[in-house]
Amino acid sequence: MEPTDTLSVLIIGADTTSGSAFSHNMQALINHLKDDDMNVISVETFEGLKDGFIANGAMADCVLIDWHAKSARELIKLIREQNKYISIFLLTEPGDLSKIPVEVFSTIDEYAWILGDTPEFIAGRVKSAARKYRKAILPPMFGALMDFSEDF
Repeated sequence: MEPTDTLSVLIIGADTTSGSAFSHNMQALINHLKDDDMNVISVETFEGLKDGFIANGAMADCVLIDWHAKSARELIKLIREQNKYISIFLLTEPGDLSKIPVEVFSTIDEYAWILGDTPEFIAGRVKSAARKYRKAILPPMFGALMDFSEDF
């Protein structure tokens, strides 16, 4: 497989180890993404990315951010300032929607309910968004060659 074939997703601030229902579903989501041959980069805190998003996030084709993560709002703003095209998914719960500022909704592309949607469904949406982003940033001729190679 060529490096350009591997899609990557960056997951920030999501609990994957506590044993809660949320962490169980997050781990299932990660497993589905990996089963779909996606590279998954998971970081627990904002601190490691604040100054190095370009170094770490530029390799990502999609970003998932837990709304409950420390500095989630600031991180969404930083990512959008550095890359206005990458898909940003906000990981949240239905009860949180009324607490999320409108300006956050205007800067994200989608939100996912980890406890309400199935991991398979979310993984499919993430992969679709990552493919769309990758195709959008490829030069036209290279994109056509990629489409051709997928067909044959």
